[in-house]
Amino acid sequence: MANHLLQLDYQMKVRRGGKLSLLLLFIGMVSIVAVTLQYTTIQNQITSLSHQIETITLRDLSDNTRNKTITLESAGEVTSTNAVIAQLSLPWNTLFKALEDSRNSSIALLGIEPNMKTHTVRIFGETKKLPNISQYLKQLQKQDVFYDVILSEHELTVAEGNSHVRFTITASWKGM
Repeated sequence: MANHLLQLDYQMKVRRGGKLSLLLLFIGMVSIVAVTLQYTTIQNQITSLSHQIETITLRDLSDNTRNKTITLESAGEVTSTNAVIAQLSLPWNTLFKALEDSRNSSIALLGIEPNMKTHTVRIFGETKKLPNISQYLKQLQKQDVFYDVILSEHELTVAEGNSHVRFTITASWKGM
C-alpha cells in the first residue's frame, strides 16, 4: 500500500477576475442605470397623461351638464314614462265603482280599456241574450261618471247549440 499524503486546505484560493469579468460588471451596471432612467421617464409620462385625461373628462362633464340634449332614445323613454304615469293617474276607483254599480248578473265583463287623452273607456263584455246589452247600456247611462254611452260593436256567436253575444261599449267619462 502506498502512502498518500492527505492535504487539508481550509483556505480558499482567491481568484482575481480578469478583464472580461470587469467588463461584464460594468455593462450590467450601465444597463441597470439605463432601465431605471427609462422607467422613471415612462412613469412621468403616465402621470402627465392621467392628469390630461382627468382635465378633459372634467371639462366634458361640465359641458355635458350645461348643454344636455335629449337623444331619441331618452325621448322615447320619457314618452313611455309619461304614458305609464298617465295610466296610473286614471280615476280607477271612480271607474271601477261606476262599473260595479252598473253590474248586471247576465253580463260578463271581459275587460276595460280607458283612454286618458280622449276621456273614453271601452268596455268589453259577453252575454247570452241581446236585450241584456240594452239593459246594461241604460244602467251605465244612469251613472254620473259616464256620458255618451254607446254600443260600438257586437257579434252573435253560435257554437254547439249555445249562442252568446260579445260586445264593446264606448263611454266618455267626466273629467275628475
